[in-house]
Amino acid sequence: MADRCRPGSVAALSIVAHSGLFVRNIHSVRQLCLHTPGWLISARRDFVFKQRAHGASLRIKMAVAGAFPLDKRNLRDEKQPPCPHVFKIILLPLHRQTDSSMTKALKTYIPILALLLAVSLASCDSAETRQRIAAADSLAEASPRAAIALADSLAPGVASRSSRMRLALIKAKAQNKLGMRLPKDTLAMLADYYDSHGSVNERMLADYIQGWACLDNDDTPKALHYFHSAAENADTAANDCDYKTLHKVHVWTAQLLMDNDVLAEAMNENRLAMKYALKAKDTLNALITMEQQANIYDGMDVADSAFAIRRGLYALYMKHGFPRQAAISLGPLVNKLAKLGEFAEAKRCLGVYESKSGLFDGNGNI
Repeated sequence: MADRCRPGSVAALSIVAHSGLFVRNIHSVRQLCLHTPGWLISARRDFVFKQRAHGASLRIKMAVAGAFPLDKRNLRDEKQPPCPHVFKIILLPLHRQTDSSMTKALKTYIPILALLLAVSLASCDSAETRQRIAAADSLAEASPRAAIALADSLAPGVASRSSRMRLALIKAKAQNKLGMRLPKDTLAMLADYYDSHGSVNERMLADYIQGWACLDNDDTPKALHYFHSAAENADTAANDCDYKTLHKVHVWTAQLLMDNDVLAEAMNENRLAMKYALKAKDTLNALITMEQQANIYDGMDVADSAFAIRRGLYALYMKHGFPRQAAISLGPLVNKLAKLGEFAEAKRCLGVYESKSGLFDGNGNI
């Protein structure tokens, strides 16, 4: 360390900047600064030298206000405010300079700092814009067409790439909700960006959308790949985990496995889907997931378990205010009731199914 920290060397500055090195006396700080040429070094943290002397904690902060000599007037024992995020550490060496050399230094560095500030401001979105993007996200499930319209209206005024990509993802989410096919260039753009950017929830959603696009193209293996990747991206321990999307990931994985007679794995995925629907407090999708479980039991020839689920679903749908789904749930039950000789109940269920499900026209045609 001693060789690398020779006063006046760039290595000395780099080691101090990147390790948060504590300098043990004022003299060594002074020597480091007085013998260091005028280098501008940027890093990603706000580093502070700390000095303890006579029981007091002294802080020396290297700032961008210009070069100035180091003396005790530069030491502060009060807390310093954090630097703006754009300049998170700019370390300007401190050494004694003549007026002319200081002027030269300022002429060199001030345009650079002004450019950095301009770039930072140009790439930042206002608080109002961020709030409207969040509003578009909240509409994607409940009112997807409104979410698409809001996303389209916001896109021209969005400055930062991260916000533009988030809007594109929100729009894709709303389009997926409506069953719309996504353009190939949109899918490629989302895949390229969210492969290495975005939050865990955004990466999970991006993979889910890619999986659905594969389903549209009847590419089951690739769809399963993306659904598994989406599940792996999820952070289920996080307070803000997107359980609604995670439920969809598992429920569609279960459906694909069931369609391909991989029933044991389909049941495991179905149980995970049920778990995350309940965590999301999504009652409707939890009940739909119960229906899927009955279908898997039918595929396994475990008819009693399937029948028990189906017999209770109508009451559960009605209890939670979903009359149309309740009527639809009676369709598979009718045939089972007839086989058991419960003809009156089968006839009643068939009547509700035909009149309340919305699947039949006025002539009884499906």
